[in-house]
Amino acid sequence: MSFQSVFLESYDLVSDSQPDAYKEYQGPVVRHIWKNRRDAFCYSVTLNKECVYSLPVIKQEVEIAKKLQRDFEWKIFEFPPAPDLVECLEQTGFRLKRSSRLLYLQLPNRIDDSGTEDMRVVEVRDQEGIEKLNDLANKVWGLGTSTLSERLLREITQLNPQTFIYLIEFEGVPISGGWLRVTGSLGYLYGGMTLLEHRGRGAYRRLVKARYELALSLGLDYLVTEAGESSWPILKRLHFQDAGSVQVYVHENKT
Repeated sequence: MSFQSVFLESYDLVSDSQPDAYKEYQGPVVRHIWKNRRDAFCYSVTLNKECVYSLPVIKQEVEIAKKLQRDFEWKIFEFPPAPDLVECLEQTGFRLKRSSRLLYLQLPNRIDDSGTEDMRVVEVRDQEGIEKLNDLANKVWGLGTSTLSERLLREITQLNPQTFIYLIEFEGVPISGGWLRVTGSLGYLYGGMTLLEHRGRGAYRRLVKARYELALSLGLDYLVTEAGESSWPILKRLHFQDAGSVQVYVHENKT
């Protein structure tokens, strides 16, 4: 089975392993709704329909998101084909928030993280580790949130957790961090933050390698991530394959 087929099959499972989310089915739509209204309202839907069919569905979902007071996020991948979908989203008030590339690595293909012997991998298992990750996010992105920290803590401490968080430390100081979420046979890479003064020294490669080794131990088929401009070249050198663009459109509904 191709990566594209496995990815689309797994997308319907995205909220199953999340303690703060639930799922609804209605017609062609599968909604993935976070219980906390500060989180995004997300859902997946079959996108290979004509605009004349998609537009009523989009309008319907916008109204539901408004009632729930959720910002509504819609991701567009290059597969399956979605003719006129961008036009439909823009007609209903969506705006483009970010673009990235969907990259994947079929396991057990090997990756190399040479040159990182002086860096230590630490798995986050408790509140103290989450606080270190949040502090790192503040330093790297100018952004760290209690909502994300609380959610990640619940995810790693639940029975049979499907989320695994790692920090990379240099001389006892966290310099890089990220997490892996298991969905079906896929391991999704999130975070991927590294302090500016430590970039170019292999910290991010070591972070990827730690999650790669975990994915192998769990018997997963693929690692997958939405890569930005800084991580895309590194992941390509680690033999990740490009599955096309990802466009994230958002309809803001919070009050």
